[in-house]
Amino acid sequence: MDGLVTTEWLAGADHVLVLDATYTSTIPGSPPRDPRAEFETEHIAGARFLDLDTLVDEDSPLPSTMPTVAKIAERLRTLGANTETPIVLYDNGPHHTSCRAWWVLRLAGVDVALLDGGMTKWKAEGRLCTAGPHEAEPGDFEARVP
Repeated sequence: MDGLVTTEWLAGADHVLVLDATYTSTIPGSPPRDPRAEFETEHIAGARFLDLDTLVDEDSPLPSTMPTVAKIAERLRTLGANTETPIVLYDNGPHHTSCRAWWVLRLAGVDVALLDGGMTKWKAEGRLCTAGPHEAEPGDFEARVP
């Protein structure tokens, strides 16, 4: 899978895990937002919420510190990822936080791509969106540290 995929490609893709990587809590100067609530109001059909706000090293005194590979793997299993599952990331904000998620997941050896244009382009093209929390059976993802 290429590192950047089009909305057209994603709309026709099978067996791809789509993750909303919208992240807002530590961006100074941004108006307050609740990315989980926004996800539950509207997201790409079949997507799951990555929750970058909590995908951090909680033992670090610094904000937004890189999580351990074990924590990344645990989160991906919870979201239903299997080791060979290709993942596509998007975000729904002006800060393009899916790029951070791409970097974090690559550290665990994940085959991951960014959705070109994100949620803004997806919606502008009238592509399928749904509401509600994500539902996922746990996966068997195992990290492959590059």
